[in-house]
Amino acid sequence: SFTWGDLVPRLGLTWALNRERQTLLRASYSRFSTPMHQWYQSLEWPIGPASAEFYYEDLNGDGRVTVDEVVDYEDGPLATNGYDPLAQEGLADIDPGFSAALSDEFILGVEHAFRPELVLRLSTTWRNQQGIDEYERLVVEESVERTHLRSDYELRYVHTVDLPDSTTRDVEVYGFRDGIEETGRLFVTNGERETEYFGVNLTLQKRLSKRWMARGFLSWSDWTWTVPENEREDPNFRHDTYAGALGGGQVGLGP
Repeated sequence: SFTWGDLVPRLGLTWALNRERQTLLRASYSRFSTPMHQWYQSLEWPIGPASAEFYYEDLNGDGRVTVDEVVDYEDGPLATNGYDPLAQEGLADIDPGFSAALSDEFILGVEHAFRPELVLRLSTTWRNQQGIDEYERLVVEESVERTHLRSDYELRYVHTVDLPDSTTRDVEVYGFRDGIEETGRLFVTNGERETEYFGVNLTLQKRLSKRWMARGFLSWSDWTWTVPENEREDPNFRHDTYAGALGGGQVGLGP
């Protein structure tokens, strides 16, 4: 149901500051494409393993299962894997424009050879990733199926949790308001979340000479996520309270 193709250029430049080439400046730009697995397609329809579980009673003792020996066959399976038994379709819809997430990376560096075998390098790396895949819940309102919105949720109750440092924290738990019915299916698309990485690396290398070599490095890095407010449809997933108090796991909300 979807196709994708990405252009991933790579460009590198090295410049020697002197004729002896003891000091080099390096710069590079690269684009990387996230691998796309057939698992995405299997969400829309199970091209991989799919199963349904039933109880049965071997009435004639032949060691084989027939439809008339399945208990409550008309009521549907006890559990399924890989498809939606109610809608008789896959677990998700795929955005026709769905594509792989892309990362752009810039590297600037300088290196100096104190001796032919002893080199000191300093480099900085900046990397940005966009188009990260996300899975939006599909809901039904007035017989119309759509993706969920922040306005679909209302406060259900406040849960007090005990933290490891013997303190407590109140966590607000939200559920769907009246008139909103969750389908149990998802919509897979590219979101507006981004990641940004910045790092600095210092490396000292003793190349192989006189039967020995060594290498040491020191690095510092900062990696941040940018999540716009319009991507926070479910108010249960809040980094300041929900993730800190409950460990960031998904909680199933009852009626």
